[in-house]
Amino acid sequence: MNEKLKSLEKNTGNNMTLGILPGAWSESPTQNDLINIFNSSGILVGSSKFRNEGTVITIWGDDELTNHKEGMLIGEKFILELWSYKDKTPYPIHVKSWAEGNGVYSLDGISVIDNIQIIKNEPMNKSYKFDILGRSIKSGKKYQIELKKYNSCKVEKTIMFND
Repeated sequence: MNEKLKSLEKNTGNNMTLGILPGAWSESPTQNDLINIFNSSGILVGSSKFRNEGTVITIWGDDELTNHKEGMLIGEKFILELWSYKDKTPYPIHVKSWAEGNGVYSLDGISVIDNIQIIKNEPMNKSYKFDILGRSIKSGKKYQIELKKYNSCKVEKTIMFND
């Protein structure tokens, strides 16, 4: 399973609902695929399995009682991703149109997508590797962090512990 999915913290005290209409997909996902929602910090704030009948996802807001950010802030744009069960690969999702809402988190809000597209084979713009101290490296260190920046401005972080 995708490591990012383990970071989902539930019930932060506030949320909104995202619905995806059954006919919204230009290319329909498969039954075990996941639709994941991330905030601008890359924190997983919602996830649900794809359903042919339509998909409903709870998007969790930030818990105001903690000192750290674990959910969405009011007015923050959320990011959608499809986790392909078959490929074991994440794909960005582009919302072409909304039946209701606009892709921005609102307390107790409801957003409904009526036209959506999975972006496959997204070209990667840059890949950076760092050692544990943040120094730029080529590869092969025992501990390293890799950041991949895509043309869509999405950034993916991988932490590797090599023996």
